[in-house]
Amino acid sequence: MRPGPGVDCILNLHNIELPDGAVGTVLVMDTLEHVEFVRRAMDEVYRILKPGGFVVISSVMNFPIHDYPFDYWRFTPEGFKSLLQKFGYRFVEWVGHPRFPHTVVGVGCKGELERSTQMVFEREVTRWKERWSLSVATNPVVAEKRREPAGYYSYSRPEVRNLIMPGCRKVLDVGCGEGNLGKTLKEERDCEVWGVEINPRVAEVASGNLDKVIVGDYEKIVEDLPSDYFDCVIFADVLEHFVDPWEALKKTKRILRNGGQIVASVPNVRHWSVIKTLLEGKWEYQEAGILDRTHLRFFTASSLVRMFKEIGFNIEGLYTTSLRGEEIPAGLIGDLKKWGLSPQNLQEESRVYQYLVSATKRDLPRLTSIIILTRNNLEYTRKCLDSIREYTPEPHEIIVVDNGSTDGTVEYLREQPDVKLIENGFNLGFALGNNRGLLEAKGDYVVFLNNDVVVTEGWLKRLIACAESDPRVGIVGPRSNYVAGQQMVRDIPYGDDLEAMQEFARNWSQRHSKNWGEALRVIGFCMLVKREVIERIGGFDPRFGLGNFEDDDFCIRAQIAGFKIKIAHDVFVHHFGSKTFQSEQIDYRKLMLSNWEKFKSKWGLPKNLSIENGYRIDSLLQDVFSPEKHIVPLRIEPYPLDGVRSMSYLAPFSKEALRWYLTKFSPQDEVTLVLYEEGKEEVILQKVSQAVFELGFDPEDSPDILIVPGPLDELKQAQLISAVYALMELPDVPDSWKRWAVYLEKAIHRGRVQNAN
Repeated sequence: MRPGPGVDCILNLHNIELPDGAVGTVLVMDTLEHVEFVRRAMDEVYRILKPGGFVVISSVMNFPIHDYPFDYWRFTPEGFKSLLQKFGYRFVEWVGHPRFPHTVVGVGCKGELERSTQMVFEREVTRWKERWSLSVATNPVVAEKRREPAGYYSYSRPEVRNLIMPGCRKVLDVGCGEGNLGKTLKEERDCEVWGVEINPRVAEVASGNLDKVIVGDYEKIVEDLPSDYFDCVIFADVLEHFVDPWEALKKTKRILRNGGQIVASVPNVRHWSVIKTLLEGKWEYQEAGILDRTHLRFFTASSLVRMFKEIGFNIEGLYTTSLRGEEIPAGLIGDLKKWGLSPQNLQEESRVYQYLVSATKRDLPRLTSIIILTRNNLEYTRKCLDSIREYTPEPHEIIVVDNGSTDGTVEYLREQPDVKLIENGFNLGFALGNNRGLLEAKGDYVVFLNNDVVVTEGWLKRLIACAESDPRVGIVGPRSNYVAGQQMVRDIPYGDDLEAMQEFARNWSQRHSKNWGEALRVIGFCMLVKREVIERIGGFDPRFGLGNFEDDDFCIRAQIAGFKIKIAHDVFVHHFGSKTFQSEQIDYRKLMLSNWEKFKSKWGLPKNLSIENGYRIDSLLQDVFSPEKHIVPLRIEPYPLDGVRSMSYLAPFSKEALRWYLTKFSPQDEVTLVLYEEGKEEVILQKVSQAVFELGFDPEDSPDILIVPGPLDELKQAQLISAVYALMELPDVPDSWKRWAVYLEKAIHRGRVQNAN
């Protein structure tokens, strides 16, 4: 991406390439909501500001249709103020826009404003205020004076009550209104109901219906409520009014007992009534309803569920209610693409008036999935598994992916009741082997562990503690005796004595307790990864085959996605080192050099850069995150093949494949041969017709043949394999194709074909 005319540079707000104190003013206009790691961005802006300089930020507070995949934040004025103050700025002012009440501007200063800057700033704020006024949506005085419609606070909400689980005896209704929901609930079941209501006049009515009513703003008074007290907390059309619903829900966990429930409802901003209003060219807040003036944000079904999950609640169900008699006219559906809505489910979604979610608090220990690859070396696998069993009391599952062992490893693993075994029968290599394990992993954390590693007391607890020390940390590695870079512990004293190694590890951990340091990479022999990283960037890149550089690549992609990497210096594990490469007689140096070339090609490094000189990881972290470049999907979508039959075989173009196919099948059979060849389709078609003719068959009267022209990158080739029934095993079939066929659980036709003429 190149700067345009008059632009000096293009900045990545996560990592601004400017020196400290370089600028006096930073304008961040309608940008911050798109920045995923806003805390890092605010730190960077603060760093480059000179003392007395100020930042002006404008952002979309709410916008009721779009749910852009790259809109990560919604801000309110109070949210802006909190954001600025949290990151060291002196909050100066915020202003809202009467015509566009979904937009807000905040201004903060680094320290005290210089006198000249202060005068300019005051003049500009005065000018802004002449044009703009505070948004009524965030003005409590205006909100208090508005006239509520008749019956506004009197609903008993049966759709909400029906979701409350049996056995809930202590209920808190947030935004209880006149208390009719709680009153009906008390009549239906023997329970104690408290209410929270911000409007004193309405709270007075509710006090006659409920056991206790607290007057105030829930976000401010939740800390005063008793801990572990309530069986159920109700947010009926409330979350959209909060300045920070995420923080409110986090604090709600404290007042809920373990196993307690939250029932929440939010209006669907994609309901037809809203769409119709916008299509008519109107922007009108309502006194009540979906576009209520006091709504500070809007939720879609996905963002609602995601919020509860990120806070740690278990989703028990997502439900909807609908209003009858309102549907989008059929002729308008296609035109609504411009609003960012999916035409496939638009009509169905537009009928939904509100979403309801039921979620529970279950403070169970988080699960770790330990993924181990095996390729022979049974002796080391035994030692690895025995150490995990002895030194891992934390909840975990062990997933062993066997890459075609022949030394009794598979038979041994089949007899281990605590091991989930995936038998590949073929060497998928490090990347695809671990990705196969990831497809089965259920843990909140994933540990990729070599089978020649022996773990030590407290290893997993300390790795997790390091990972949880900062929400931005995504990957953690330990120290060891056999590893490259900063993780290496030299001059170990224990030799081959594993009992002495355990004593050394205990002393090491005590001496380095909670000593955690940032790094640009860790090695994949023992690597703890948070689930959020996997969900963001996928798995290891299979282009690196049997191994080497896939862990470098994974660490780079994770950091570009915004995660940090740390080394837990208080964790030591023993690594025998390179046992699979040795036992399989793999030329380690040759493989490393081959993958070095692939790595340089992928990341745009100079072709003449030698492996001895290495590379600077930080130079690669300037990329802006791109799903196409930085995500390696675990599940492969089939390549679109028009008209392919259910019984389909894939092979690179060759006479051998054609001979087998034309001999085995007739034109009447429901079968397709998919041939892949690089080149222009018309040229390939001519080559195939000529080959069919030379084999003694009529090109016009042959079973179905489909040509897929290349070149296709490796992911597209994997999608092609995903789209067929079987891969033909022929001499010219690439090993990468065979690995993908095993990974995708596709049949491999192993029949031998006579040599073609």
